This record gives sequence, C-alpha cells and structure tokens, in this order.
Amino acid sequence: MTTQPNKTRLTPVNDTRRPVFDSGVIEPSFRLRRKMRTMMTIDDTTILQRNRELVTRYFEEVWNQGQLDLLDELMAPDYINHSSSTPNPRPGPADLKPIVAEMRRGIPDLHYDILDMVVAADKVAVHLRMTGTHTGTLFKMQPQGRRIDVRQMQIEWIRGGRIAQHWRLTDDLALLRQIGQL
Repeated sequence: MTTQPNKTRLTPVNDTRRPVFDSGVIEPSFRLRRKMRTMMTIDDTTILQRNRELVTRYFEEVWNQGQLDLLDELMAPDYINHSSSTPNPRPGPADLKPIVAEMRRGIPDLHYDILDMVVAADKVAVHLRMTGTHTGTLFKMQPQGRRIDVRQMQIEWIRGGRIAQHWRLTDDLALLRQIGQL
C-alpha cells in the first residue's frame, strides 16, 4: 500500500490501481471524470447561458448605459449588496440605484469592460476593467478631470434568474490615486 501526501491510499480495483479516499469512496478515473464534465444537460447549458446574459446586461445596460429601472428586473427583491459604497444598504435594488446614479454623475463616461467571466449555476465571477473621467462630484470628492482605469473582481449570486447577492473587490488605492485623492 502506498501512502500519498493527500491521505489517499491506493487499492486494487478491477486489476488497476485507483486512489481510494479515507472515506472509502473511489476516485473516478480520468476517463470517467472527463465524461462527467461533458454530460451537462441542455437545461444546465441554458442556465449557464442565462446567468452569463444576466450579468452582461447588468454591466452593459445598468452601469454603462445608466438604465436604473432595469435593476428592478435584474435584481431579486431581497438583493443584498455586501460591498456597498454607502453604509448599511437596505435589501432590494432600491439602494443600488443611487449608487449607480452617483457613479455616473461623477464619472459620466463610466464604462465597464468584462475581461473574464466564470459562470456557474448559482454564481458568476467577473473580472472587470472600469474606465472613465472624473468630471463630476463623486461621493463628495470634487472633480479633478482625471482619467481612471481600475480593475475589479465581482461575484454575483444568482437565484431564480436574478442577482440575489453581490460581493466586490476594487483596487480602491489605485482609484483614489487616479482621481487625485492621495
């Protein structure tokens, strides 16, 4: 018996040696794992495509075009923003609307480019590039007329075809430097 660093032990199965985890579960062979990955149903593919389209619409139509009323369609009624720019947002899309409006007032040419997207049945992770020019007051910061180019990572949790929860990481230090606040 050979002991592996990850605490699996090898056991003969059908005259071949495949890892058996301490729980007694046999790890699937490479061929079986590959087959399992390609066994997605049409429903699974449809859900992934719908999630991709939902998040793409969120950035293109809400953030890039400023269609605030669309948030009522894209967000769950009990939507939670875990990374709000304002303190203690209430559940639902209503408290996100002033944040989008403030960003678009402060940076009228605000634009999000989706650099990468990882889509699952219940979550979408997005790597973004946020660009624009700070020509208006932005969360009480006076305009400096400077260009911004900042990266973000966002995770959107999808439930019932709508965005239910949101997490965001922004390079805030780069943003503050670019708009002349540091």
